[in-house]
Amino acid sequence: MDINKEKIEALKFLTNRYAENVWKHTSIHLVALGWIVSSKEIHNLIEKQIIIQITLTFIFLTLESIHWFVNKPIYQKIKFLESDISNNYDSSISSSYSITQSRFIWNEFMVFSLAFIAIIFIWIYPYL
Repeated sequence: MDINKEKIEALKFLTNRYAENVWKHTSIHLVALGWIVSSKEIHNLIEKQIIIQITLTFIFLTLESIHWFVNKPIYQKIKFLESDISNNYDSSISSSYSITQSRFIWNEFMVFSLAFIAIIFIWIYPYL
């Protein structure tokens, strides 16, 4: 197999892996946010104990950190392979299997927004 074809396959694999990770992390954030918003028991605990608020905030920050530390290196490898393939082989092939900068930013913003909404809800709910 040609080295460029191996790089293209690696680019396809990493792009698919990145997309899967974004969907998984979005799903996890949505489930956790839904759990916090809909659970009466959590609402009662949030109202009574500040340690619960701190713990839930820490959980969401941990989820966001894991998401960032998993996807940022994958994105960097995708960009490296994309530039390598476009310089040595064909730029149209590398761009068709790559992730644009705007898509990366919007994906990260979407996942961050879910975590941010959850954290805001955790800290504002006792005052509602």
